[in-house]
Amino acid sequence: MPAIDFTCPPVVDPWRDYARCRPILEKNRLTAPAHRAAMEVFIETFSHIPPESRVLDVGCGGGLFLELLRNLGFEDIRGIDASDAYVARAKKKNLKVEQKRAEEINNHGDFDIIVCTDLMEHLTMSPVRSFYRALTKQGLFYTSVPVYDSFQDRFRRRIRGMTRMDQAREHDETHVKAYTPRSFVSEVCSNGFILLWKRLAYNPWPRLGEEALSRRLGRWVHCGRFCIALFQKKENHV
Repeated sequence: MPAIDFTCPPVVDPWRDYARCRPILEKNRLTAPAHRAAMEVFIETFSHIPPESRVLDVGCGGGLFLELLRNLGFEDIRGIDASDAYVARAKKKNLKVEQKRAEEINNHGDFDIIVCTDLMEHLTMSPVRSFYRALTKQGLFYTSVPVYDSFQDRFRRRIRGMTRMDQAREHDETHVKAYTPRSFVSEVCSNGFILLWKRLAYNPWPRLGEEALSRRLGRWVHCGRFCIALFQKKENHV
């Protein structure tokens, strides 16, 4: 398969071709609209970060984000994941990955950037303090979580008599947290970080032929399927 230039906005067909050889989770990241939007934010963000930065991907899965970083020219990239199957898959791609849980991180100032996408909603105890210790002075923390605070989510909760946590577990039975953008940012900032920016990745409104209108309606109604944020380590946080 020819190499894909990840620094350019992807078009549908090459990404679908790239996803065919991926397991279902990685395929969703490359093909489902909200996932694709989140991936594009990741690529845009790291296209503007010096590639000599030392990066740790926590909960790296099969190494998809590490592959993207490698394509963007990053060399000092590592990953950890609790799943031995994911670690084995990542190692087959010649990625530096080890089996370890987020709460087992004991590094001190070893990384310029920590990436943690779609993991914090699975963890009862927040790993953010460990990330703070592992980052260099003014290090960056790039993260994303699914959120359940859109007009559509609130309407469904009212109609079906569900809680936000019910929706989170319906989406994935392993979720133990149901974030809103505000609660997500608050959790990270209370552990020693400053918010640089946050964005929402959403699904377009289905079955509309006009793409611009579909995106506008999707942004209003879905109001963010994922909340993506970049934080910076605060100095001298106790």
